[in-house]
Amino acid sequence: MSIVARMRQAGQSLVEFAAIASLLFLIVFGILEFSRAYFYYNTVLSAAEEGARYGIVNQNTACVTQVALQRVVAVGMTSSDVTVTCLNDAGATGSSYCSFGNRIQVGTSYTFSPIVSFIPSLPLAATATMRIGRTNNNSTCN
Repeated sequence: MSIVARMRQAGQSLVEFAAIASLLFLIVFGILEFSRAYFYYNTVLSAAEEGARYGIVNQNTACVTQVALQRVVAVGMTSSDVTVTCLNDAGATGSSYCSFGNRIQVGTSYTFSPIVSFIPSLPLAATATMRIGRTNNNSTCN
């Protein structure tokens, strides 16, 4: 095989590698970003569940919000991203429904911002609802 033919073949291999490598990197970064988004969603969901779990024994909404935010320190949510609502069995809401037998609902939301620019921002939201086990509107969080 002549030197020109070898150089031509090497150039062809380089072009093929460039075409495949860009697709490979696109797939790898997509998998990494999807994994990060899934981690953030699980964290947001866990925060809602922890807040609702705390809310079934202490219905102080500030304490419920504080407990939910303690679960998502890695994500960086704020108190405006957490909503706490008391419901009766008919679905009516209000602080008067924060009593034994009714339900407490904790909602959390966060906007996921990927590192890679070709993936758009994703709004993540989760809600957890649990039945109140005892009435306690203690002003101190414990």
